[in-house]
Amino acid sequence: MTDGDLASGRTISQTGLAARFNMSRAAIREALFELEREGFVRRVRSGVRIVADITFEDMLDIIDVRERSRIDLQAALSTHNRRASQGTQRNGAPDRCS
Repeated sequence: MTDGDLASGRTISQTGLAARFNMSRAAIREALFELEREGFVRRVRSGVRIVADITFEDMLDIIDVRERSRIDLQAALSTHNRRASQGTQRNGAPDRCS
């Protein structure tokens, strides 16, 4: 959707997406529920969903969220690596989580 592969207003088929992405229909259904909650997909009637209109502002929000997520992930990974390194330096063996 954000790449333009699925145009706004296009009907979305669970079966079609499951085949396209080689995933179970259950996984696709859950993803569609999440996309619906986030406003990227609209339910027009029972079992039928369409791609919602995505504005330029929506795209900027998506880019912003992705960037913040990437930065948060980098910070978490850096902290994890620093702690793992400190654990190895203290006693010669890496710390283990119980």
